[in-house]
Amino acid sequence: MADVNLDELTPETRALIEQDLKRQQMLANRAFGEPPAPNPGTPTPTPVPTARDMSERRISTIQAVGRDHLLKGALTPKVSPMAAASSDAAQKRYVAEMTKPDVLARRQANLKGVSDADWYAQLELSASTYVDRSTNTAYKFERFAAKFEPELKRIKAAADAMPGTTLDERIARSAFVQRELAKLRGKLK
Repeated sequence: MADVNLDELTPETRALIEQDLKRQQMLANRAFGEPPAPNPGTPTPTPVPTARDMSERRISTIQAVGRDHLLKGALTPKVSPMAAASSDAAQKRYVAEMTKPDVLARRQANLKGVSDADWYAQLELSASTYVDRSTNTAYKFERFAAKFEPELKRIKAAADAMPGTTLDERIARSAFVQRELAKLRGKLK
């Protein structure tokens, strides 16, 4: 193999080669019969965050990017929200739920009367107050997080106690966590 000048490579290729060279050097320095050093890429158990950490992270994320994320998602819909809401399919779903004929006719007429521009203008207004509303109601999430933290610790401890060597055991562990979290849905308000 020809010698390669690392300075001529792209940064990504250079990083991969340097990583491989470090791995080879680590294996060469290992004494015969000694196990290799732990793989730094091996996942380590993640501790359960405290209720305070959960609350602070949520609020700081909302304050930093909440408005932008809300607008980005809402301003780039796959389908026009007004067209989707006033479609025949949406109307059929609504009819299945409602029984009053005047409500049905009024709903579809009202939706067809709202343009996409009107909808986006209302969205902009809502997004502009999103951060303030979320910050002002942070106490609700803090109460939830205080109730959720011990439950999450309980679930994690039970899952960690389960065997996790084989694929089936790891699937069972994951399914256990999902079932336990589903049992909590709506109970920690």
